Parts: sequence; structure tokens; C-alpha cells
Amino acid sequence: MNCSECDGAGLVLVSRDDNTWRQCACVATPHEPGPGRKWDRVAAAVAAEARMSGRRWGEAASGHEVYGVLAEELAEFFESVRRDRPDAAELIQIAAVAMRAAEQILDKRGWEREGGYDGFPGS
Repeated sequence: MNCSECDGAGLVLVSRDDNTWRQCACVATPHEPGPGRKWDRVAAAVAAEARMSGRRWGEAASGHEVYGVLAEELAEFFESVRRDRPDAAELIQIAAVAMRAAEQILDKRGWEREGGYDGFPGS
């Protein structure tokens, strides 16, 4: 059963304005240092962002829409780099958009199917 606050991700968005996160109280032990645990935290943040944006925006209508959202998020990350303050939250949003799009494609095309990318159905 997933936590109602974090939906099982272990992280809770504190502020959408500056994309700050906190560890959810349902996580019994704090994350330990080390590459595996850091990846777990990043993956949890990406999953939480993907769920939140999925609830808010629903499925993408086309590959063009995904491209536009990715371009916007990438431009926002680039702007943070230009200010010499790279924003990891923008990278989490980019990863979440890509993850949702890949999931949508695989849901429509079949998870078991291997091969090249051929776009969204009907696009």
C-alpha cells in the first residue's frame, strides 16, 4: 500500500515555485550516502514529478507536444546554467517528461515489442 502523501515515492514536493522536496515521513530509514541510494532518491523524485504532472496534464496528444514540453524544460535548465546555478529540479522535470512519454509509447505500442521508435499512434 502506498503512502497517501508521497504515493510511495518517498519524497514530497514542498514548493512548486522553487522545486524543493523533502523526505516523506513514511520512509523508515534515511537514505544512506552512496551512489545507489542517491540514484534511488533521484529516481523517486522523477517518479513523483511524473505522477504529479500526469495527474495535472494527462497524456500527451502527440510526439510534437512532448518535444515542445522537453524543449521548454531544457531551455529553463539552460537558463539556470547561464546564470551559473544549474537547477537539478529542471533535470528532474525533463526526465519525468521523457519517462511519461516513453511509458505512453510503450503502452500504446506494446511493452514486449522491440525495435525502432516510430512515433505516437496517429501522429
